[in-house]
Amino acid sequence: MKLLIVQTGFLGDVVLSTPVITALRKVFPDATISVLTTPQGAELLASCPETHPYLDKILSFDKRGSQSGLRGLREMSLKLA
Repeated sequence: MKLLIVQTGFLGDVVLSTPVITALRKVFPDATISVLTTPQGAELLASCPETHPYLDKILSFDKRGSQSGLRGLREMSLKLA
């Protein structure tokens, strides 16, 4: 099973969503857990892997920069498929 947590809000929202990762790992121990977040959120999560050992993948989505608009959303959705 693959699980995707989408958190493209502010950095504080990314931090507050980390307990969800732990809870999902407890319920689904064999799942692949990924997070789709902003470049800043991805950098934050990647900077301390020991704090988030239950994450398998961190995906960056720059919704306000190079991946903005419908084109960027479409490109990201194709990567996720």
